[in-house]
Amino acid sequence: MDKDDKNVPFRFGIAQDVHYTLNNSGRWQSLKDGGRLWTLRIISRGAVSINLLYDEFDLPPGARFFVYNADRSVVQGAFTSKNNKKNGYFATAPTKSDECILEYYEPPSAIGEGAISISRIVHGYKDVFFDK
Repeated sequence: MDKDDKNVPFRFGIAQDVHYTLNNSGRWQSLKDGGRLWTLRIISRGAVSINLLYDEFDLPPGARFFVYNADRSVVQGAFTSKNNKKNGYFATAPTKSDECILEYYEPPSAIGEGAISISRIVHGYKDVFFDK
């Protein structure tokens, strides 16, 4: 098969199945406003980028979700309840780094109502950013 075959999907990384949720991973912190902040750091040594796929993503009104790299030169979000999909699936674009931080703010009016479950991490080995 020719490497330029248009029927072959573009591959930029290696996927790893995981099960990271608000309940089994990361760290919760109580905030002065009565809300909570959940953070999770994901490291994939040597990756050009990290891409995340979610099998559950349901944010309540007032909640905010961000994904960013360690130096915050790449920030995705804020994702809100407007980003919820009926099927519950979600994906964030590749984050240029071998480390990314997820940050979920849950307002006092919605404690325990949000759901985030990461089902797959893609360790990007090709530069898909073309920003050189």
